[in-house]
Parts: sequence; C-alpha cells; structure tokens
Amino acid sequence: MKKWLTGVVLLLGIQVTSAQTSSEILLKMLQFQQAGKVLYLAAHPDDENTQLLSYLVNNRKYETAYLSVTRGDGGQNLIGTEQGDVLGLIRTHELLAARKVDGAQQFFTRAKDFGFSKSAKEVFQLWPDSIVLYDVVKVIRQFQPDIIITRFPDDERAGHGQHEASAILAKKAFAMAADANAFADQLADGLQPWQTKRIFWNTFRFGGMNTTAPDQLKVQVGQFLPLLGKNDGQLAAESRSQHKSQGFGVAASHALSDEFFVQWGGSPAVKDLMEGVANEWLSEVEQNAWKNILQKYAVDKPYESLYRLLEFKNELDKNKKLAQYPAKNKLLNDIILAVSGLKMDAFIQQPFVFKGDSLTGTIRVFSTREDVVMHTLRLNNTQLYKLDIYDTISVQKSIVKNSNIVPFSYKITESEQNSIEYWMQATSTAYLFSFDQHRFKGTPVNPPIFNVTVGLVLAGYPIEFNMPVEYKVVDPIDGELYHPVKILPYIKVKTVQNIVLKKEDPVAVQIEALKSFEYDSILVEWSGSNNEKYYTKQGKGTFQVGQKLLVTPAKFVFPAKATRLTPLVYLYRNNSIDTISGSTEWKSYKHIPTIFWKENIDINIHPAPVRIAKSNIAYIAGAGDKVAEYLSMIGFHVSHLTPDEVSLAALKKYDAVIFGVRALNVYPALAAKEADFMQYVQEGGNVIVQYNTNNQLGKLGSFGPYPYQISRNRVVDESSPVKINNATHSALNFPNKIDLSDFNGWVQERGLYFADQIDNRYQTPLSFQDAGEPFNNGSLIIAKHGKGNFVYTGIAFFRQLPAGVMGAYKLFANLIAL
Repeated sequence: MKKWLTGVVLLLGIQVTSAQTSSEILLKMLQFQQAGKVLYLAAHPDDENTQLLSYLVNNRKYETAYLSVTRGDGGQNLIGTEQGDVLGLIRTHELLAARKVDGAQQFFTRAKDFGFSKSAKEVFQLWPDSIVLYDVVKVIRQFQPDIIITRFPDDERAGHGQHEASAILAKKAFAMAADANAFADQLADGLQPWQTKRIFWNTFRFGGMNTTAPDQLKVQVGQFLPLLGKNDGQLAAESRSQHKSQGFGVAASHALSDEFFVQWGGSPAVKDLMEGVANEWLSEVEQNAWKNILQKYAVDKPYESLYRLLEFKNELDKNKKLAQYPAKNKLLNDIILAVSGLKMDAFIQQPFVFKGDSLTGTIRVFSTREDVVMHTLRLNNTQLYKLDIYDTISVQKSIVKNSNIVPFSYKITESEQNSIEYWMQATSTAYLFSFDQHRFKGTPVNPPIFNVTVGLVLAGYPIEFNMPVEYKVVDPIDGELYHPVKILPYIKVKTVQNIVLKKEDPVAVQIEALKSFEYDSILVEWSGSNNEKYYTKQGKGTFQVGQKLLVTPAKFVFPAKATRLTPLVYLYRNNSIDTISGSTEWKSYKHIPTIFWKENIDINIHPAPVRIAKSNIAYIAGAGDKVAEYLSMIGFHVSHLTPDEVSLAALKKYDAVIFGVRALNVYPALAAKEADFMQYVQEGGNVIVQYNTNNQLGKLGSFGPYPYQISRNRVVDESSPVKINNATHSALNFPNKIDLSDFNGWVQERGLYFADQIDNRYQTPLSFQDAGEPFNNGSLIIAKHGKGNFVYTGIAFFRQLPAGVMGAYKLFANLIAL
C-alpha cells in the first residue's frame, strides 16, 4: 500500500463551506497566483467602500481586508431592540456576511463606537493610543499590506469624529508599524516591523460633499466579472445590503464608475495604486507549474485537476514555501477541496449543549471518487478513529464509497466552556473592550468550539481536512440549515425587574432550568453598591427543564438611598460549583448566525419614586427600542398599537399615544393617518413622537399641528450643559419637579435629530449644548393644539431608560402627563 503515500503529509486546515461552481474555483486559482495585499480602514461597519473591495478582490485579485476600528456598538437598530455591545455583535456578523459576498477579510480593534462625535479631539480623549493605535499597528504587522486605503480624510470633512479619528490612526500606524521601537512588545510576541509601501485616502462624493478632483489618482471600477456572472456594482450592493440593522439595502449599479485617491505617504504612485508592488510571489519554476495547471483546468471537469494540484502543493510544502504565506496556503487548500468533489459535515441535532455534558452527533463524508480512504477522525484533540494506512485489508474496507457515516460521543472539557465572544467576556468601559492586548489579534469572532479533523488518503496523498461541529436543522421553509454549536449553563438567571422604585416592586431573580438535573444546593449572594450583602440558600432538589424558581434576598431592607444589587448565583451539583454572574441570552435573525451574549442582572434600586399622573398609554413600536418595556416597569399601563389599528376611536381610549423611535420612517402609513392623530390631540389627547430621521427610511415633512423640520442636529456629550428655558412649563414641574440635577448620569448622548425651523406656536422648555457650539432648543418641542398637546422630542430616552437614568424617567412621565 506504499503507493498511497506520495510525498509529504498535507495538513489542510479547511473550514468546510458550501459547494463552489467551477468558475468560482477558477477565480480562486487566479487569485492564488497573484501577489499583493490591500488594507482598507474606516471607523464602523458599513463605512467600507464595498465596490472598491470587490474590485480589489475579484478584479485585481489582491488579498484584501477591511479594518473597522469599531463594531458599530453605538448605532441604532432597525431590526430589533438590541443596543450597545449586543448591537455591535449583530453588526459584526453583518460585516462577516458582507465579506462573504465581496471576498475580503475582516479585522477590528478594541475600540467601542460610543455614538456620534463631532471631533477627533473628543474621540482621542476616550480612545487612548496605548490601546487603539496599538491595535491598528498590530493588525498592520499581522496582515502586512502593500498599501493602506482610508475611507475618510483626517479633518472635519469626515463628518464624524470617529471617521476623522480612523484616518488619523491610519496615518500614524503607517509610520509606526515600520518602527521597531513602537509597541516593541508586539515583536516579542513574534511579529516584525512592517513597512507598507504607500497610504491613500479614497476620496468620495456623498452627503452633499464632493472631495474628488481631476488631478487625483483615478481607478475605474464596475467591470463585469465573467467568472461570477456579475459586476463589482452588483456584488457591492449585495454586500452593503447585509447591513440590515442599519437599513442599508441598496440597488445594484451596472455601470462603470471611477474611484479617486489622494496619496498621503510612501513611494509615489502615478498611474496605479499598486505601482512597484510585485505581481508574483512564486518562483519562475513554480509559476510555470501553476500556469500549466491553469491551462489544463477544464471548467466542465474540475476534478481532473486534483492530482496536479496535490502534486503542486506537495512540492511547495517540501521547500516550506506555503508556511511563509498562510493565506495562500488556505486558498490552495480551499481549491483542492473544491475540485475533489468531497462533501463532509459534522453535526448534532440539538441547538445547544450543556456544560459538563457529552457532545453526541454524526460525522459524514461523501465522495463520488474511488481513490479516497478515511484513516483518521479527531474531535479537537481526542482520537475518534484511526486506521493503519499500510494495512491493505483495512484500507480496502475503509475506502469511502458514496458515503461514510460515523456516530461520535465526546466529553466536553472545562477549556471548552465559553460560548461568549472573546471581546464580550470581560467587563468593559463605555469606550473600550477590555482583554489582554497580547491575546488581541483583530479577529472578528471566536473560532468554533468543536472541530473535527478528517484524515483521508486522496489520490495517493494523505490529507487532513478540518470542519466545525454544527447544529443541523431542516426547516420546512428554508430547508437544511447549519448553526454554530454553543455551550449553555444548566440554568438561566434573570432579574424580575432591573429598575426598582418602591417597596412594592419585586427585588428578585428568576432561575430557570434549561435542562433537567439534580442539584445539591443553590446559593445566591447579593452585593450592594453601599457595601450591603444578602444571602439566599436553596437546599437539595431537582429541576425539570423549563421549571422556574423565584429567589429574593433574605432579610432584605428597602434602602433609604439608591443602590445597585449584583446577584451572584452558585450552583452546587455533582461535587462541582457553577458560578453564574449574568444571564446567557440568544437571538436569531435570518441573515446572520444565532448570536449569544451575557446579559447584566444587576438590580438598580431608586427609593425616590417617579410620580405618575396619567398611566394609560398606547405605544406604537418603531425601529426597535425598549421604552415601552421600561415605562411598564415603573407603573404605566402600556398597550401596543399597530399602524393598522390606528383610528380616532382607538386613540381616544388612551391618555397618551407614544411613537417609538423612527416609527414614522418605518411605517409611512402612520403619516397617512395624521388627521386622526391631530383630531385626537384637538379633543384632549397627547401625542409624543420620539426621534425620526429625514433621510433613507421614509421621507418626512412636518408631522404635527404646526410646521417644523427634522434636522441632523444633535448633542453628543452626555454630560454637556443644559439650560432650562421655561422653568414654569408643566413638562418640568408636573407631576415631577425637574431641575438641572436630573440631567446628571446620562449615557452616550443627550439626543439626536432635533427639530429645526420651529413654528413659534411650539414651546421649547430645554436647550442642550455641545462644547464650542450655541445652545440648541430643538430637543423638545411642545405645542398646545385644541384641548391636547403634541410633542416631538429628539432626547435619547431610548438609551436613558434602559440605563436607569431617573431624570429621564421623571421627564418622560411629565410629558405623558401633559
């Protein structure tokens, strides 16, 4: 059987993916021979120029990556109620979905998107060079690009402080990555200084601004890509439309267009971005061998190239060439797998597994070839199956004919317990994620927890393929679906109410069993921010799946001053202790994998209650917020209305009707019912419209009894000065007295999309101010109309209420009471 062992063992680290067409395989083969790397850099998900990325990857065939400085945590969410870090998790996966379309790679730093900022100076007060610039330099040294391209300029034309900051970071990192004295600890971790050949700014025409000019370097994009059957514009539209949480679906462009560039540093380029960059990375002999493979590649018979590809790979491995080019190594592995016609998967048939349990599932290998022998199966580092490939009889029995199906069972180890993404595991600040900088590699998500290695002898070459263990489900609508496997704790812990205002409110956590099991005891430790501690212990018992247990702190005394209780749950079972400090949550969206995160379970106790004068309210949900949930939590009776349910008769049942954020953008039908809302107000009702935008999702005129315009004005400093314009206005007095202290402790921003060009029949009781700007009175406008009131507000209640900002609760209760 020694005839099976041709050359060295090939270790192909392949993430098994969906089948590729023969023309897509050919495109990868053309990309394999092309040298050159490009790093595109900007501030947020959706900032990247997807048409240029597609051009660089699929037309010029360069290895291309996008470095998004943040994960977009501070944006808004048009598809759900998630905000902050969890929104950043959604947007991370949307970026990965976009990269699957255009073919680029994806990197991040530890910086958080903390919302709109007006200057880079403000940004760098919150993004220290020791962390964010450190990360950008590290990504450059890892990726080793030949050129860097920024999306934004390094001045106010960027239109956003974080945009401007991303360009400044790129320029600094361009120089520092080549300096051995800059962040020298990275060299101790195995990296080397890297001199990028040049850096450009990709100028633009959008937002009413044109920064392009005839004397700038110009590149034509949008060419038809025959191997993909699309042009760059179509791929760019598909890629950008993955940003569904931001409502960024766009139409495809089918025309040629020009991209313009200003060079900021490095060797001058006159005609092309990559002037002076080597087009080849293979030796002359290797180039000739590869060209021979390309010439003989048959689009209708790609499998005929398998042996030639394996032979070529073997020669490169002999001289360790591919070890110097890991991305090329992976690309060649992908090509070999694709032409082989092999299909393999490893799956379980339950959505989750549990800490300390066994992973039970199936491994399948399908082949239409007759020269495939399966000799090894490993799950992580555990051997599941091994064959002596020199044993002729055993080998003959192990030839993969059509399919090999192998069941497996694997004990989950302690090192395989964490399903939370690496950047979300530690406590972070509002501006930065916290984890060891030596662990930072800029990678987008955790690697799969469980990986199967399938060892084969393929066309005479021993080969190992790697693939993740996934959860497989057959959906009656969408067919066969695969999702990452995640590990859950045995119990889920949630607060019954995380904002507590009065003694009657529940101070408790609910423990829910996610599987059936026996336990020895459960101890809940409650730690207060005023150094108080409470303990509750539950004796030995049995949980059935879905069973819930309500736990309150023993001997709890309602405090005289505000405090925050942090529950910590200790589950004792089978001579082990599980410590649960947060609630593991998950959410599914069709366009991305199911996301998992840990929810904070602190209980915020505020003994000074919010007074409520009118409590019967209707809420019309918009793009996604939790305002209704938190109003209900403090005592309002909230009913939910859909646009179709709106009528004058329906509205008159309520003291007030509240529009969720962007409700008018999302549901244009609401504007068509403006007459019903205004009649409701005239007869004594109260309509409160939270912020909407005047672009993208729905165009707005002036929704209300009198004219005003929705602007892009905002106040981004959450601690900025506040001016009370009308201290006697009922919105500031009844039923809660509002003073300047109520604007302390706000989060992220004061507000956004303020009213402008305001009719003088509106009253403006408040003004907010960012540093260096005049006070703006458009955050809250109130008009008396007949017997009732109309309110438009850009105040960021959707951020303040979930954060437990009492001043915001008091102000909102007053608006409802108008």
